Amino acid sequence: MLSRIMAAILLGGLSCSCSSSGDPSGSSAGGLQGSLDGRSFISETVEGHTLVAGSEVRIGFKGSQLTATAGCNSFSSTYDISGSKLEILGYGITDMGCDQQYLAQDEWLTGLLTGGPTLELAEPRLIMTSADVKMTLLDRELASPDRPLIGTHWVGDGYSDGQAAIFSIAWKDVNASFTQDGHVTIFSGCETGSGSYLANGGSLVFDGFAYDGATCPDTMHEGASNHVKQVIDGSTLAFEIEETRLSVHQGQNTVYFRAVE
Repeated sequence: MLSRIMAAILLGGLSCSCSSSGDPSGSSAGGLQGSLDGRSFISETVEGHTLVAGSEVRIGFKGSQLTATAGCNSFSSTYDISGSKLEILGYGITDMGCDQQYLAQDEWLTGLLTGGPTLELAEPRLIMTSADVKMTLLDRELASPDRPLIGTHWVGDGYSDGQAAIFSIAWKDVNASFTQDGHVTIFSGCETGSGSYLANGGSLVFDGFAYDGATCPDTMHEGASNHVKQVIDGSTLAFEIEETRLSVHQGQNTVYFRAVE
């Protein structure tokens, strides 16, 4: 979810409005705020408002930062919790073009968050209540667990050099698979790489990995392929999985994959 928010900010820009009161460090950091730190939640039920069909609300907490989305733009803010009341101290919203129904839902969510709702942590759920709305959210790790590296069909989802993200339609042809018996296959969009691997914590250690040298069908696939081979070249790499997103890193360069059911 974090990388999607970054992409939205890069593509859509950020428009900000600010609230002036409060200490961003959070006076309740040792209480409810501390219990929420590092966690995210996905809406399970909403009373008092009907979400756009097929959409959901996601809210995440990290340190003094709160992020949220309701299917289009991304809301980010500093926040504090006084007792059980959420106080937004200053916020920004990306400015992506979306269908009107989603823009209206963005406005609704912003109003809910900035209106001083109360929060109740009833593990593994977070309940947010305002005068008009009661929203129950389930811990993201239960609502949508991290997909396993092994046995998941991973499809290419772009590249980053640490400064900018790059994506083209050719990335949908990139894919990766990791089998239980330690075999890895990477299709770069042009070439197929294969060999053995060992997943050790957050590292991928390869053995005998090589590409077959197949010819690229066009320059677009060649560009994606070159980025894949730049990162996944048989050397030891760092990786992380967050929900449906696999990120494979070599230095500042990252290849992204998404899980396809």
